[in-house]
Amino acid sequence: MARSDSARRSRLSGKSLRRLIILTFSLVSSRVKVIRGIGLLIAGFALQRAFSGAVALLGAALILAAWFSLMSPLASNPAQHWKLLNIAARLAGFWFALGGTAFIAWSAYYYFHPDQADEMTTLTGNAALEFFLVGCFVAGIGLVLLFSRARRPDLGDPMISDRATRILRGLPQNWSRPQVPGRESRTWWTGATKSRR
Repeated sequence: MARSDSARRSRLSGKSLRRLIILTFSLVSSRVKVIRGIGLLIAGFALQRAFSGAVALLGAALILAAWFSLMSPLASNPAQHWKLLNIAARLAGFWFALGGTAFIAWSAYYYFHPDQADEMTTLTGNAALEFFLVGCFVAGIGLVLLFSRARRPDLGDPMISDRATRILRGLPQNWSRPQVPGRESRTWWTGATKSRR
């Protein structure tokens, strides 16, 4: 009897030890991903700041790789991933809209004070026009990100619209995919289904 108890205890302690080792490796792995992501982020910003041209584009690629490296430990399941992605799209939309508005404000400044833009080298020779066009483009991207529906493929949302599906597959004009239940009661930030009160 004593021998079977000790054997059972050793099996239990062996299982506990295995679980502890797996948990430790998963924590170390996620920490390594975070440290790698921070390193890539710093290297990307350093390349962006120090160089121009193709090397600066390499810095942008490193920043994008850092983003995915930092997001992967946070998004442990598809629902969490799509929530974080929708939040990131909304925040990016806010910053794009803010940056575009700043460019439009600078264009108004240069329109009313053209002598301030005399030393600028521009493509068209008109700094106000160029700032306005860039501002409209950037603010437009921001508004699209802010006002588009939150996509949640884990809840049954399609990745592309019905119109794009009709064009790509050659379907008739009256074709539409069945509506996802509960689509009307989704939150703006994450696309999660609102709770009924």
